[in-house]
Amino acid sequence: MNKRFGFLDAGTDQNSLLSALHSYLFYAANVGVYSEWHPILARIVALLPSSGIAHLQSFTTGQIMAGQANYSHEEKKQPTTPSFLNKLLKMNSDNPNKISLADVFTTCITNIGAGSDTTSISLTALLYYLSINPDICEKVLSPRILLYQVQQ
Repeated sequence: MNKRFGFLDAGTDQNSLLSALHSYLFYAANVGVYSEWHPILARIVALLPSSGIAHLQSFTTGQIMAGQANYSHEEKKQPTTPSFLNKLLKMNSDNPNKISLADVFTTCITNIGAGSDTTSISLTALLYYLSINPDICEKVLSPRILLYQVQQ
């Protein structure tokens, strides 16, 4: 699948992915510090309605299944830039003993978490440094720079 999550387009948390990531990362941070809690908490969390990692797993599985359904059709079309998922599915198709569907799943769910983490860290740092450097912020927001960007 080669589509956007749509957060910026809609201005909202699409498919509750951000809240699921937050729940999962909150859990992971705490059991990372208090690892002895993990065996007990993992069993309790597994009994709760789908949120956190369970929601992310469900979403990822759905995306992979949709990608598999479209994979052979898209492969015949020869897309100019195959999606990341298509590349993984091709590796799995070419050598399933080397790249299993479990590997495809792990790679995809890891990218969802890693992508959100690096994006949030970058935006947080950008906003922080703009807030403590008003002269730079003014330059960034100047009409001349905005006009240059529109012309591009």
